[in-house]
Amino acid sequence: MSTSTVEFPLSPLKGREGIVPEPILPVGIQTPHGEKLYDFLLDSGADATLLPRSVAREVGIDLHSCPTSTTQGVEGRGITIYHAALSVRIGPWIEKVRCAFASHDRIPPLLGRLDIFSRFTITFDARRRSIRFKKA
Repeated sequence: MSTSTVEFPLSPLKGREGIVPEPILPVGIQTPHGEKLYDFLLDSGADATLLPRSVAREVGIDLHSCPTSTTQGVEGRGITIYHAALSVRIGPWIEKVRCAFASHDRIPPLLGRLDIFSRFTITFDARRRSIRFKKA
C-alpha cells in the first residue's frame, strides 16, 4: 500500500444477528500532554465528528467558551452540543476538523462526514475486512 493510502482493519462486533464488521479507527488528538489515541467509530450517517464531554477536558477545551446548539440522532431525543475544532491524526495525516462535544459521556467518539469525507476517499472493503483512507 502506498503512503497515500492507509488501511485499518474492521473490528468484529458480535450481535444478536451474528458478527458485523465495525469501523473502529485509532485517531490521534493533540492534548496539552502530547498526542492521545482514541478509538473512533467511522460513522457515515453522522454529519460531524462528535465526542463525549469528558474528552474536552482531556484535550484542553473549555466548553463554557464554545458556541452551543442542539442535535439529535436516530434515537430522536435532542442533546446540547458544544462546537469546537481539533487537529486529528488519521494514519500519517493531520487534519483540522470542526467537531462537537456532547453534553454527556454516553456516546462513543464518532468520526463524521464534515471535514473528513471531503478530504479522503474512504473504501469499506468487507472481503478484506478493512477500511482504506486515501488522500483526495
